[in-house]
Amino acid sequence: MATAIVKQIDRQRAAKIQEIQGQRPEDAESYSVDEALKDVWLYHENCSFAVAVSQLASDDKRAASAEELKQRIAATRTELDANVKAAANLTGAAKANMQAAIENQTRIIKSLSLQLGMTQNVPISSPPKAKEPPADAAPPPKSANP
Repeated sequence: MATAIVKQIDRQRAAKIQEIQGQRPEDAESYSVDEALKDVWLYHENCSFAVAVSQLASDDKRAASAEELKQRIAATRTELDANVKAAANLTGAAKANMQAAIENQTRIIKSLSLQLGMTQNVPISSPPKAKEPPADAAPPPKSANP
């Protein structure tokens, strides 16, 4: 299992660095320190153990079980809580980057929660239909004004 996780981290690193290099400006003068820090943070975040395990689980051809989704939600919430605490001590670009990571983790939790609801066959409510009159009901009265 550890080998699979390490290989997954390597794949994620390679994909992320290609993405970053593809978006990075050619000249160094137009590549700000804030953008570089953001790229470093996103690279680091994408290459974490938790993300690798999550990606391995999502690469599986079968749908995740309810228990697996609950575990992923719990792990992501733990990371989110740690990031919220860490963000309180940051300023400037570092804080903005952390806020972006927090927003991403929040989206992940929402997505996983939706998947969990679907695995547990929670019905999705639809708007109520308009009531139709019974088949033997009298037709509505005609208007006096034609």
